[in-house]
Amino acid sequence: MSVTSTCTDAFEYEYPPGVFNVVHGARETAEAICRHAGIRAVTFEELLAASDFLSLHLP
Repeated sequence: MSVTSTCTDAFEYEYPPGVFNVVHGARETAEAICRHAGIRAVTFEELLAASDFLSLHLP
């Protein structure tokens, strides 16, 4: 599933605010997201380096 189709679904099904967010950022952003206690799921698109990084930092 691509980010585009996920975004389309989020708007089509009118998810409540805060349920679905797209965040762009560098390593510091990813670290903050992975460590935040209020974030229960993270997904990413395409970059192998990103997948390696996230696999090391997600619980």
